[in-house]
Formats: sequence, structure tokens, C-alpha cells
Amino acid sequence: MTLPHLQWGGGTPTILRAELIRDLASAVTAAFPLAPGAQFLVETDPNEIGGRRRWLKPA
Repeated sequence: MTLPHLQWGGGTPTILRAELIRDLASAVTAAFPLAPGAQFLVETDPNEIGGRRRWLKPA
């Protein structure tokens, strides 16, 4: 089974440190691999973009 789409929403994921988001994403995709061309989206709180969350730049 592969996932065609994975979305974390509500802005809540951005309360986690970058390392924890990466670790969680790795664990999820290890158990449920993404299909070729799949989308993986993380909704962010706009107040968290920048500063210590600079790695969460909009595309």
C-alpha cells in the first residue's frame, strides 16, 4: 500500500522542532510509503514562519 497524498494540517505540526518533523515524516513514510508523484503537505501557522522556523519558508 502506498499513499497518494499525505497532509498534516491545522498549523499544529509547526510547534515541533524541525528534527521532530523530519523524524515523524520518516516514520510515517517508512510504514506507509508515498506513491510516485505523491503530495506531502504540512500546513503551517503563518506566525511561525521565520525566526527559529526559518526552514519553513513558503514555496
